[in-house]
Amino acid sequence: MLLATFFKLPVSTTHSIVGATIGFSLVVSGTSGIHWHKILRIFASWIVSPLLSGVVSICFFVLVDHLVLRKSNPLRSGLLVLPFLYLIAVAFNIFAIVYEGVGVRGLSFTDAEMGFVAITQSRFYWCRVLHFNELPLWTVVLLSLGAGVLVAVIVALFVGPYLRKKIIAAANAVAPSASLPKEPTFFRSHKPEDPQAAKLFSFLQVMTACFGGFAHGGNDVSNAIAPLVSLWAIYWEGTSKQEMHTPWYLLFYGAFGMCVGLWLLGHRVIYTVGENLTKITPPSGFAIEFGAAVTVLLASKMGLPISSTQCKVGSVVAVGLAQASHSVRWHTFRNICLSWIVTLPVAEVKWITVP
Repeated sequence: MLLATFFKLPVSTTHSIVGATIGFSLVVSGTSGIHWHKILRIFASWIVSPLLSGVVSICFFVLVDHLVLRKSNPLRSGLLVLPFLYLIAVAFNIFAIVYEGVGVRGLSFTDAEMGFVAITQSRFYWCRVLHFNELPLWTVVLLSLGAGVLVAVIVALFVGPYLRKKIIAAANAVAPSASLPKEPTFFRSHKPEDPQAAKLFSFLQVMTACFGGFAHGGNDVSNAIAPLVSLWAIYWEGTSKQEMHTPWYLLFYGAFGMCVGLWLLGHRVIYTVGENLTKITPPSGFAIEFGAAVTVLLASKMGLPISSTQCKVGSVVAVGLAQASHSVRWHTFRNICLSWIVTLPVAEVKWITVP
């Protein structure tokens, strides 16, 4: 992971951990302790992750394009759509948090699945503490929608008017694009981006960045600390069944490590995904972050070994193709795909060759 980050390659933390776990299992018990059908699912995720996330992000981008960017007054249309976007994001997040607790009791795992037990325990920690697992589905839906509607009302009454005044006050300092629009299509309008709408979506990206960070913490970070949680559980229980809950300080340790890594080395991968793949504007950035976060959370709910890194890259490429500029640096995308392919076997060989 450190070597790939040094070369500015956004590789998958999930697949690095899986590869290292496979290598360790090969050394300890050979091929008998590996569930190869699950490895095939991980290989399939190399294709499913970016494709699924790209489709979801394009749907969001086309929706924003038709409801806001193509309108004669994009700022006014954006302010009307703003509360509904917050409603969707907040309701979906709360549903993902609360409904995670449903069905925790009664789960049983084999010794060969101990890494996945650690991941599941870390995701369900706060759900058990707050007794979310005791709530029926209809209560979770009402709670999620109620919180989303409350936030949407606050945005409509207070945040929207404040943003409108702030954007209009700075409108004279921003020169509109002078490029001529081409013939529009369903997926690409070719209309010059309105600077006022861009400022509105810049504010929205704060929300989607938090949304994406939550999804990342619920997927890749859980995968990254899974071996540590497994070792902790085996040490304290004296068995590989791992029936104890993941302690809060191990979760905090994983979150702290993520923050330190982002602070020290994150800028290298940010350059590749944020600048070197395609041109990202505030509206397209909103669709990319929102679509990738939705995909990761849905996949986490279904137990799929999906990679948030691959989802984000797939969203960037897909939205880059749908934008008016239609510019994607395919040589950068090729290098990223090659790094995905070699991540799992390299991590596996690394563990096998460790004396």
